[in-house]
Amino acid sequence: MGASTSYDCTVASVAAAFTNVATVTGQGPAGEPVTDSDDAKVDVIGLTVVKTVGVTSVSVGDTVTYTYVITNTGSVPLSDITLTDDKIGTITLPATTLAAGQSMSVTATYVVTAADAVSPPLVNVATAAGKGPSGQPVTAQDDAQIPTVVLQAATTTTAAVSPATLPKTGGQLETGPVSSLAAGLIMIGALLVLTTRRRSLSNGNRLG
Repeated sequence: MGASTSYDCTVASVAAAFTNVATVTGQGPAGEPVTDSDDAKVDVIGLTVVKTVGVTSVSVGDTVTYTYVITNTGSVPLSDITLTDDKIGTITLPATTLAAGQSMSVTATYVVTAADAVSPPLVNVATAAGKGPSGQPVTAQDDAQIPTVVLQAATTTTAAVSPATLPKTGGQLETGPVSSLAAGLIMIGALLVLTTRRRSLSNGNRLG
């Protein structure tokens, strides 16, 4: 006869390959005990990705660098490993295979957009995927958050005005060509008035 059963893996059991031992017991014709056992080794497929960012505040237009660490947490090699980011897209990895317990890291950049400032925090999710020796798929996800995203302040340009172009409201008169001409005309007018008055006085004396 035969029998089957199932076992749900726990965090402790998937840390490495584990061996499951089955034991059967019974009694012989005279009541003597009999026993037998057998074991089965179970390979564990595991994968994790850890995504980090080193800033907590960014402005629109900033370039943000993310770091991703992918680890094979299982007991067998993984192949066809890929990494995608929901805002960056597919990220090229230094390798597509990882031995049991092995890790690899990679960085990628993202330019903050005005849309990211509409509803902070800025959150993007990384997804790592791979396959076990028999093609069994395995995936893992992690995200990184930037709490503050601000719009850049508008650039204000102030035009510099040369002091020479500013009108004078007091003090000495300017000594340019126009000012010199005006001063000359005033002097000529004063001389004419003085000459006219002298002639008038002279004529008056003669008449008396």
